[in-house]
Amino acid sequence: MNKDGYWLNYRTGRAFLIDDHRKWLYRGNNAKELGISNNAVRLFSKYKPIDDRYAFLLEILMQSPVIRVRGHKTYHTFEFHSKDIAKVFNAIWRFCLGEGFAGDFSGMHIVNFHDQIMYNMIFHDFNEMMMKKQMKSILEMGVKFKISKEYQGLLKKGKQ
Repeated sequence: MNKDGYWLNYRTGRAFLIDDHRKWLYRGNNAKELGISNNAVRLFSKYKPIDDRYAFLLEILMQSPVIRVRGHKTYHTFEFHSKDIAKVFNAIWRFCLGEGFAGDFSGMHIVNFHDQIMYNMIFHDFNEMMMKKQMKSILEMGVKFKISKEYQGLLKKGKQ
């Protein structure tokens, strides 16, 4: 298990190993390579690099088909904003298998900001359910969460 970070495009399956999610997007052609929408790129100047870091990252997730992936030694976090949960879960699954990113007992913390539901499981269980096409079983594991007030307005705007 590592502490790596990645950006993953769930439509194309392309993954990019990064040093810092926000800083990486600002460098060169990285945002375009990842598939960040032109609308989202135009928002870059709206945010102050340190003060608005999380609002910026949330807006990127809302505007583009990407997953923010972070390693935390014994578990990984996958953050995104999408109605198409099946496409996202398939991208996460392929990424974990392809990159050798998760061992059987690696924890997975999957967060969908679109409907504010998170899923927690170990990779072995996720892998088994994906292989058996048991998407319903994964969805039943979801738990609703409430995002902090400072970001609620941003999320409401993203659902319009």
